[in-house]
Amino acid sequence: AYNGVVKSLCSLINGRYVDSISELINDLDVKWIIYLDISRVGTLKGIDFKLIEKITERLRAPLIVGGGVRCVDDLVKLRSMGVYGVLAATIIHKADISNILKMFEV
Repeated sequence: AYNGVVKSLCSLINGRYVDSISELINDLDVKWIIYLDISRVGTLKGIDFKLIEKITERLRAPLIVGGGVRCVDDLVKLRSMGVYGVLAATIIHKADISNILKMFEV
């Protein structure tokens, strides 16, 4: 997604807001959902927590979030929101968070 709008080759979901396609995704009975905000990838700008909250409230499948993780507090907050996993490459490359990752059993 880019700023909450789906970017996909699938015409059923392309151009729609992420939080508006939850019913369709639930009907597909998928195992996991990866939400990657490509507008935030590599930026360390932080997570759009309001949108993530909407998504987690509406989806049945476990959610994996990526794009914009800025600090350990983001990881802690995502965990408290029930997010299943996090894609966090840039923060790992730019900071030594190995001790903190132990908190998450990584």
